[in-house]
Amino acid sequence: MVHVSSKVATLIISLAVAVSDAYELLPDEGSYDFGFSVDISGDTVVVGSTTTDACGCLGAAFIFSALDGTRLHKLVPEDGTSCDYNFGVDVAISGDTVVVGANGQDIDIDGSAGDNYGSAYILSALDGTELHKLVPDDHAPGDSFGRSVAISGDTVVVGASDYQGRSFNEGFGSAYIFSASTGTQLHKLVPEDGASCDWFGRVSAIDGDTVVIGADQDADSGPDCVDRMGSAYIFSASTGTQLHKLVPEDGAPGDQFGYSVAISGNIVVVGTYSESAYIFSALDGTQLHKLVPEDGAPYDTFGSFGRSVAISGNTVVVGAKWDDINGSGNGSVYKFSASNGTQLAKVVHNNDDDIRYAMFGSSVAISNSNTVVGSDGDTNSAYVFSDWLDSSDVRIAPSEPVAVETKTTTSPTCDDCKDGEFCNYDGPSGFGSPCELCSDVEANSPRGCDTMNLPDKGAEDCKQRCFASSSSSKSIAFLMSSAAVLGWSIIL
Repeated sequence: MVHVSSKVATLIISLAVAVSDAYELLPDEGSYDFGFSVDISGDTVVVGSTTTDACGCLGAAFIFSALDGTRLHKLVPEDGTSCDYNFGVDVAISGDTVVVGANGQDIDIDGSAGDNYGSAYILSALDGTELHKLVPDDHAPGDSFGRSVAISGDTVVVGASDYQGRSFNEGFGSAYIFSASTGTQLHKLVPEDGASCDWFGRVSAIDGDTVVIGADQDADSGPDCVDRMGSAYIFSASTGTQLHKLVPEDGAPGDQFGYSVAISGNIVVVGTYSESAYIFSALDGTQLHKLVPEDGAPYDTFGSFGRSVAISGNTVVVGAKWDDINGSGNGSVYKFSASNGTQLAKVVHNNDDDIRYAMFGSSVAISNSNTVVGSDGDTNSAYVFSDWLDSSDVRIAPSEPVAVETKTTTSPTCDDCKDGEFCNYDGPSGFGSPCELCSDVEANSPRGCDTMNLPDKGAEDCKQRCFASSSSSKSIAFLMSSAAVLGWSIIL
């Protein structure tokens, strides 16, 4: 098996000239969700893959060169077992130090068993050596510690989104500050107004002494576990003190503001679940700009614009992994100016092979002129770009890889699902069919997809396949199904 990534040309769809080179990064055979998380520091890229073993549990992270796409190391935990669910769920890198989250790990550091304790690992980007395993001082089952990770210099942030949860997905949430060099816990971060279901710590970011934590389930103006307007918080890494709470000026229930966060210097970017992202000042918490795609249509991507964000200097990158512009759910990425909020460019996934659900833009990262984009859907890959064009009407896309072995995988794909079914993305074959009936979705509504304990991609595929039709089509379908139950005949 070839483990060197393939160099691919960048194609401008609206102009027939090449502007830069790109590289496609590929995992081992059998890896699943490769590109679920990405990060970059200088010329070094790290990509997370939450499943790499036969049972669909143990994940990995991979180190690549941004200069030529060469794979340098595969990272796995020294104590990794089939119980280490979601190693690679989030990754971060600063200089030569990598942090990888494993929020589903079921074994505590003392050997005691319990669901979803979670952990995080510090590793060397130079040789892949594990340096420290991180667990909090108050570790407990169900914490989901390691759901998010971030690093800047010697300071590491690890989120525990289900901390103090009464039951699954009802956690207050917390985050922790560690020393990267010693692995010592320095501070525990909790919001001053924390409440059940906040999911504080599901995403995190850091630059220097400034930490940003997302709480996309925060009921800022309504009842806990229902409102879901969301919020984000700014802390001092050196003291653990909360500095600001961020909420959008036009926030509304269901926005899930805080679904993604990023920071560079004094500029913070916060994404939502509902078609927007926002730029704030880290100094005083003031909202500076709201970002929306120029070509976006309401709900055409089920709010995917804003679910991944990144920033470096004056450049903001926002992912929209469900964008249908070049095939159903193939995704796109937008570039904005941080100083004025102007859209500068858009990148879409090439679809020469008629791929569906590539989810290009599921994760994004940027460092100076290099941008990394995860595509953890049916393409199971990531891409590195060396530059962009500063023009809002130009769309560029990496072509298919050149001279690389055909990838094979035992992981299920959405291609197996028929009309009226969705892909649950519940792991490789052996866990049962990946296809489930839309008629089994609770309440016959998109909200029901969120209550089925599906992976994020399964819930989103449920919404895309089962509830993407127009309201009139849904009404007719409901009328027909109701008539069938009552024994009526309806002629349309």
